[in-house]
Amino acid sequence: MSAQLQSLAVQNFRSIRGEVVVPLDAPVVLIHGPNGSGKTSLLTAIELALTGQVASMRSAEPDYLSHVLHKEADAGRVSLRATGLGLPDDTVNVVLSSKRVSGANAVSAVHRRFFSERCYLPQSTLSRLLEIYQDSDAQRSDTPLT
Repeated sequence: MSAQLQSLAVQNFRSIRGEVVVPLDAPVVLIHGPNGSGKTSLLTAIELALTGQVASMRSAEPDYLSHVLHKEADAGRVSLRATGLGLPDDTVNVVLSSKRVSGANAVSAVHRRFFSERCYLPQSTLSRLLEIYQDSDAQRSDTPLT
């Protein structure tokens, strides 16, 4: 799959109250901010739009989708614009209410599994991978991580 994420618009999703629009069409996108500012919420929104689920939340609580709407909101949404997914208008729209989440799941089951297993690494795993690559040969620039 050769997809390119273009932008993400999130409204009343998890810790994000109101609307946030994030351009994603750069070679590298860095999302940073203080604790509680919504960084994980943005990544969770991308995962939900693409796969229809949030693997880390699902394993903790089967009814997790009832908690993705911001606690002070009646409705919300996630809109992910991406090319190369075979979508009619290159946009995935997820509608959130207190009772349901609809419109998610833009990729096939095979790609959903690939995405869930590889795209979001816990910080501890990422730190360990960096240690392994740094210890193996810090001078090489042809490794996938470099």
